[in-house]
Amino acid sequence: MSNYDKNIYDLLGELCNLDRIKQIIRDSKDDAPPQVKKELVIGKTMPDVLKNLKSAVTNKLIDEKVVFGVLREAEENGNQHIFYFTPRTKAVQKKVQDGSRIAEILWGKKWQSTMGFPAVHLVPEESRWADFRPAGVNGKPADWLGKIYRLELHERYDKETDRGATYVTKRFEIVPERNVFVVRWNQPDLLEIRIHRAENTSRKALATRLKSIWEMLAEAFSVDEFVEVPIKETVRKMLTKFSDAPNSGLPFAPGNVALRCTDGGGVSLTSPDTEQGDLFSAIERGDAMRGALKRNATCQQSSIKWRKSAADELLDEDLRMVLGGHLTNEVIIASRISSKAIDYVTDQLRRFGR
Repeated sequence: MSNYDKNIYDLLGELCNLDRIKQIIRDSKDDAPPQVKKELVIGKTMPDVLKNLKSAVTNKLIDEKVVFGVLREAEENGNQHIFYFTPRTKAVQKKVQDGSRIAEILWGKKWQSTMGFPAVHLVPEESRWADFRPAGVNGKPADWLGKIYRLELHERYDKETDRGATYVTKRFEIVPERNVFVVRWNQPDLLEIRIHRAENTSRKALATRLKSIWEMLAEAFSVDEFVEVPIKETVRKMLTKFSDAPNSGLPFAPGNVALRCTDGGGVSLTSPDTEQGDLFSAIERGDAMRGALKRNATCQQSSIKWRKSAADELLDEDLRMVLGGHLTNEVIIASRISSKAIDYVTDQLRRFGR
């Protein structure tokens, strides 16, 4: 294993809190016979709990699939740029929804035995398929998911080491960054590409990562077979609906918004940072927003708060996200959340985008 590489227990320690990792052992103890219960030791500190978990897996007291399941939930959901695409034709839709067929095209009929999924190891500056589930993702029989790891090395300024009359010497450290890319088919008609919120999130960097993902999918289907879902138009519809009836029990509240005016200029409106405040909670701000919408201003970007109280326990807390970003089909979720939370938000965007 290289200096930049990590094993599954290293990753759990970075992505999960201590109680979540303890819970893996607790759940196994609850279901285990008395003799096995005695052997399943939890521990108090993160190093001890991870060591005990690894020992339990090695001794086959805990199925490694359970550990990978926790890792999947932690690294595949949230802290991401999500790009939504939809098939151009029914024929493309039919082709893409068959996860097993896609896997066979990419890696051959014996892929389940030859690819070694799930995998965690990395090679610097190389993208590698790490996992593929051909059906049944998040309990949806026709949904599939593929995961790609990429280890990027960044130069980060450390300190000035020497200075002379005509020169300055500076030290830069090489910082490894593990990027996780997810490709998810969300039945019936949505392809999601999720990109980890990396150190470099410029428009150019995101475009480069998207291009590399499409290249890895090219044997199965191409970017030309899809169209971008117009998230910015969805934002406009949501803002219009909220402006018409801000107290009607909608599951979201709009926050800050950036608008593009018909002459190419722009305007931004900022919401108060309070639980009760939203874009329309002040009369003058609400009037300005309604006027902009009425005059066909384009919504470039808006922060949205999805209300836990309206989500039927699919959200653990109110969820804030950004709709619209560098690209027209982009949403940004800064926090790590559950897979059920992302599915809930995606379904709401489908609903309001109609």
